[in-house]
Amino acid sequence: MKFSGDAWFDRATFGSAAWFDGATFSGDARFDAVKFSGDAWFDRATFGSAAWFDGATFSDAARFVEATFSSAAWFEGATFSGNASFGWATFSGAARFDRATFSGDARLDGVTFGSAAWFDGVTFSSDARFVQVKFSGDAWFGGVTFSGDAWFGGVTFSGDARFVEATFSGDARFVEATFSGDASFDRATLGGTRYDGPQPVAG
Repeated sequence: MKFSGDAWFDRATFGSAAWFDGATFSGDARFDAVKFSGDAWFDRATFGSAAWFDGATFSDAARFVEATFSSAAWFEGATFSGNASFGWATFSGAARFDRATFSGDARLDGVTFGSAAWFDGVTFSSDARFVQVKFSGDAWFGGVTFSGDAWFGGVTFSGDARFVEATFSGDARFVEATFSGDASFDRATLGGTRYDGPQPVAG
């Protein structure tokens, strides 16, 4: 399906599965405060302009595998109750997931962030996978809670990486991660049995 102009779905409710696989949004795509009661599939969708999912509720699986976000993408305060998959998606503009909640597994393997990415205050209740992710801009994970395992193997941080006051309750793996900018883990809490990464700084 193709949306040539702006597409507004704000506060809409999808009572069953919502399928937007391969959809093209040429204008702004607004899904603020939308309730997805079933699966929400946006695999290989193309967002040509800004995409808003602020406060959206995903009650089941949410899939944005290989989706292309050409401009800013906003998922602030979104709730993901099922597994959330963003594998190999491309974010060319700023990506904001501040205060989002992931109750199921969060899979962002292979994602490319072309600009700054914000995950401040996000809660990951299950495993979080960022394997082989490329952060071209700054990556902000301030105050993030990782209740399950956190995987950042092979990640490239080209800008600053900030995990200030982050909480790692499970294993934290940064094997073969590359930090080109500053890496800040000030006041981070490590509760897992294994941590492979920069040494957190107390203070």
